[in-house]
Amino acid sequence: MVLVDNAAYSYAAQPDNGIPILPYYHGKSDFELRALEKYILNMVMASDVRQINRQTFQFHQYRNYYSNPERLVEEIYMVEEK
Repeated sequence: MVLVDNAAYSYAAQPDNGIPILPYYHGKSDFELRALEKYILNMVMASDVRQINRQTFQFHQYRNYYSNPERLVEEIYMVEEK
């Protein structure tokens, strides 16, 4: 089970079950939901999603992206800008 939320405190008690996402602000240029879909589809057959989330999101690294959260999402989901 995973919890997708733009507020990390929502899954603070179980961070390995959390999937962070940016708020939806950019209309048609918004890419977070497309990136999320790709991520979730890639882990459908996983026996433990917590291991995948732990390896992927590495919450201890977030402080390095404080001024540019969009870049963090791009790197996590390997989104290419158009």
